[in-house]
Amino acid sequence: MVLHDGTQNEISDAEKALVGQRFASFVDIEMLAGRFGGNVRPGDDIMVPTSLLLRRLVAPDEYWVISVEDFRPFSSDLPPAESIIKSILLQRVSGEAGHEIVAYRLGGDAVVRRWDGGDAATHLEHDRQMGVNLPPDEMSEVDLRIRELLGYLLGGRSNRRLEADMGINLQPIGLPELEGLIAFVTHPDAAPAPGI
Repeated sequence: MVLHDGTQNEISDAEKALVGQRFASFVDIEMLAGRFGGNVRPGDDIMVPTSLLLRRLVAPDEYWVISVEDFRPFSSDLPPAESIIKSILLQRVSGEAGHEIVAYRLGGDAVVRRWDGGDAATHLEHDRQMGVNLPPDEMSEVDLRIRELLGYLLGGRSNRRLEADMGINLQPIGLPELEGLIAFVTHPDAAPAPGI
């Protein structure tokens, strides 16, 4: 996988289109309908695969969770660049804690963008120390209602848009990064996840 370090050149529209086509084909043909077969939903006359969960073991207590999803039939009130049609999500798990999380998302505009969520365990610990985003069992009913209201009002979209506008996150990927992702996901150590 080619990690973004801020020095990559601008990706041409032609390369973005090619990456979008290759990503969609990889998700549909090679992952969901191919090597592993995914979870299915009833279609008109066929069963349409929609999701697949893999685990790639790195060490006895460390592995990557790989989630492949197709969100069709698709409908969204979001602008095409913010809607998600297909995705591959990767998260490193060490012990029982989730760490680095990265998602590759094919948007309604046919462009694949990478979202870097950082270290999930670190974010959760920081939130717990600040008293925000606590698990529901650690919150009062008033806290839960306030959290619900804030989630409804803010929806997290404003931060995602700001990150994208600043070029920090949700940036298009090029062919080298896509090929690295494909090699990572199809590595022989990746197998259907047993009860994650």
